[in-house]
Amino acid sequence: MHSLLSLIPFDQSFCLTSRFEKINLLRVCVSILNESNKALLNFKNFALENFDPQVGDTSCQARAFNIAWLRKKFNHSAVTRNKVENEFKYIAIIKNSIEGERKRFCELHLSTDRYIKELDCREGILSFLDSLVVTVSADTLLLITSHFLSICTLKNNLGYLSEVSYEEFASLFFITKTLSKRFIRHYQKMLSLLTCDLFSEIASKIWDDTPHKELIRGLMRVGDNKISCFPCFLGMKLLLLENVERMIPINMKVVRYVSDFKKPHDEVMLVWRPSKETKSYVASEINSKVQSNDYSVLIDGYCIYRNETELENIDSYKKSIINTGLYNIVLANVAAHPQFSGTSLNAFKADPYSNLSFQLTDEQSKIIASFRQELFSFRSKASLIGCTKDNPVLFFLGHVKIRSEIE
Repeated sequence: MHSLLSLIPFDQSFCLTSRFEKINLLRVCVSILNESNKALLNFKNFALENFDPQVGDTSCQARAFNIAWLRKKFNHSAVTRNKVENEFKYIAIIKNSIEGERKRFCELHLSTDRYIKELDCREGILSFLDSLVVTVSADTLLLITSHFLSICTLKNNLGYLSEVSYEEFASLFFITKTLSKRFIRHYQKMLSLLTCDLFSEIASKIWDDTPHKELIRGLMRVGDNKISCFPCFLGMKLLLLENVERMIPINMKVVRYVSDFKKPHDEVMLVWRPSKETKSYVASEINSKVQSNDYSVLIDGYCIYRNETELENIDSYKKSIINTGLYNIVLANVAAHPQFSGTSLNAFKADPYSNLSFQLTDEQSKIIASFRQELFSFRSKASLIGCTKDNPVLFFLGHVKIRSEIE
């Protein structure tokens, strides 16, 4: 469990020394709690496109799958629904209480500039914000942090996440641009830790032996801005396997281009439905204007041909996609992708299993060897089947997100 106070990125030993610091902090807290409630409202109203953040790791797919799974639990489990709704009702109560306190402090400040103890005394932040020392679930924190980071995420002309807008975030939370960088990095770090916890949880279900369990946690590394990272290929493999058990459909959208990205030639939309019997996915075509489910994971990408002569007939192209299979296409893409983001982990982007920080047992060495062999095998396959940036003739993965009925 996590505390609401963790949403405030200040050292808990920090002391407030003036009335202005206290009033400003209360205003920031009200904004944070207000946006937290908006997160639940978006979740309940299927506005799931508001949970598509840029975190700075290679695990955008983990947030998409996790929120889709949570949405299904929310729909079909009264226990989950009541738990999430009760937590957000409590957040609303706390927000109203803090807003009342802020207004009272403002009135006291305007009434006199003389010393008033509760306004002007030196006070630790933990004591001052004691009402926020309450626990919330990891699911609630996932929704809140995803929503916060989505607010400030900008997209490029292809609709993929590109950069963070510190100005937008600063304006929303009544803070400076410099402080917004600290807030955003704090939420990125929180969300990356939740993501690594998810991978660890899935792995413990798939592999119940001790060597695997101990190994999975050790594969996580700390990248730029202290963001926790998990190998991209292995993470996606775990998600696809777990999603079969969760029975969430996966939509694949392919925009086809000829020679450049100025104008799309056409678009293909497929839905892949999980099969527990075969532990895989079965494809069928859907009209791009018809949603296959009220929520699903959307794998968005493109293919590009050098000229009209190389352009494959659309029916033939669909058969190529279906015959290759979702598992092969997606894992080939993520194998060809850098396994970690940022610059501090450059040495491990091609091989995330090298120079591990702990001693491997003989059994774990064998597991690492099999992980590495599978990664390199799919990386070679990516070039052959057309799933790399240099050869995107089948499918080049641009982004993974949750898709809602609204879209």
